[in-house]
Amino acid sequence: MDSTNSNDLLLTGDATIGLNSIAWDGTDNSGTFVATGAYDCQVTMTIGDFHYVARDVETSYPGFRLFQVESNLSKTGLNMYWNDTDVQSNAVTMDNGAIGLETSGASGIFSGVYSAAVNPNVNARSWGDFNSSSKGNDALIDTYTYLDFDQSSILTVDVASVTDDSDGDSIATYDECTVTLTDPVDMDTDDDGLDDGEEVNSYSTDPTVADSDGDGLQDGQELGVQTGTVDTDGGVFVADTDPSTTTDPNVADTDGDGLSDGDEDANQNGAIDTVETDPNVADTDGDGLTDGQEVNTYGTAPLVADSDSDGLSDGDEVDFVGSDPLNPDTDGDGCFDGDEVDIYGTDPLTSDSDGDGLSDCDEVSIHGTNPNLADTDGDGLNDFDEILAYGTDPNLADTDGDALLDGDEILTHLTDPLVADS
Repeated sequence: MDSTNSNDLLLTGDATIGLNSIAWDGTDNSGTFVATGAYDCQVTMTIGDFHYVARDVETSYPGFRLFQVESNLSKTGLNMYWNDTDVQSNAVTMDNGAIGLETSGASGIFSGVYSAAVNPNVNARSWGDFNSSSKGNDALIDTYTYLDFDQSSILTVDVASVTDDSDGDSIATYDECTVTLTDPVDMDTDDDGLDDGEEVNSYSTDPTVADSDGDGLQDGQELGVQTGTVDTDGGVFVADTDPSTTTDPNVADTDGDGLSDGDEDANQNGAIDTVETDPNVADTDGDGLTDGQEVNTYGTAPLVADSDSDGLSDGDEVDFVGSDPLNPDTDGDGCFDGDEVDIYGTDPLTSDSDGDGLSDCDEVSIHGTNPNLADTDGDGLNDFDEILAYGTDPNLADTDGDALLDGDEILTHLTDPLVADS
């Protein structure tokens, strides 16, 4: 991790507020692609960079030092860094018999206390003795420092071949890092029970999202993953308790019934339990209404074809009869809607189908009259009048058997229909 060593790769750039990144093309300082393997790296953030560049300076002896000067003129020594590799071959002996250092090393050379004596190669940047062929001749000698810095911990960069598959999920490690953005050392990045390779190559689901279609069921559950599926990083996925039940992991509502697969599988165990609708069947109870219509529109039971147990399916009540699928006696006449439609032929939306003043159910169950005929016996009097006004039998046209119709006796002859000889 030595930025002054030509054998270490140094990438630099300006940092801005927010997220910063530096791209590496995989080559070393010579421009050669590095071999596959693990490489350590470190990020250093510096503030107040300062470069002191000496141009065509053959000698600097005993050397110079760099200090940070505050507003009160106090001086603090700084570390100095350099790398003279390109010109070190021209280095000459200094007056003290030593040669100026090729590099400062990773830690730099500390300028020390301002009042301390200048000591070449110890607290000072020093090189040469005046000589037209020394390393400073016609060269730029750069010495840099900075006021403050921070460093990351050691990071590891894994360099892989484009054909390597580190986690065995059938996606090359290179593709996982650059294309699918999955974890190259975890075969099931999103912990949904499906290998990343299966999701990409077989199902076209998102290997980074456990629930690709957002329906509340993990992709593995929808595709019938059983207990025991390998998960290399210990992540949690809910195993499918009934792998024979599969839904489309790319479609939130597989059967198009208006309920998401997750809503239909309420406990999200991947199975169709006795209290759940079937996510592969739009109309689970076969009543003519989709599960979504029953739940969201009509409030009927999607697992029961006849929610109010009146003898009519919910779909028939809604689509054909127009009755209330949650009320067994829509018109309140005392007869179930199903009986009115299938047995009596009366209108379940009207309590008095024939308009004779008697409710349909009273006619059927009490009076025995025809709820679809206002005048059951055809005597010219409606059933209601016969029962409540005249006391005649609405099922007999001639109650007293005198050969005159009850209606004729009352309306024409003004005789008593209850007495044969009035």
